[in-house]
Amino acid sequence: MTGNVLQQSLYKMVLAASLYHIWLERNNRVFQGFPRDALALMSVVKLDIRSCLSLWRRVKRSSKNQRLCALWNISQAVFSTV
Repeated sequence: MTGNVLQQSLYKMVLAASLYHIWLERNNRVFQGFPRDALALMSVVKLDIRSCLSLWRRVKRSSKNQRLCALWNISQAVFSTV
């Protein structure tokens, strides 16, 4: 993984959240018989990542970081004011 800190952290969060929610989905299907479709699973992963990143502060303001935040619908409040 190359890139800035926000981009690297986002990649790691996507991987971790995807694995976590896929494992939960597997357990729900096996033990509770309650399957979810892929779109619902992806929306839960996106919501978790967006929620986590929206709590960040003092992210360097750059065009790449601003594009990432716009793509993930993350508030501009994550950028440092200095």
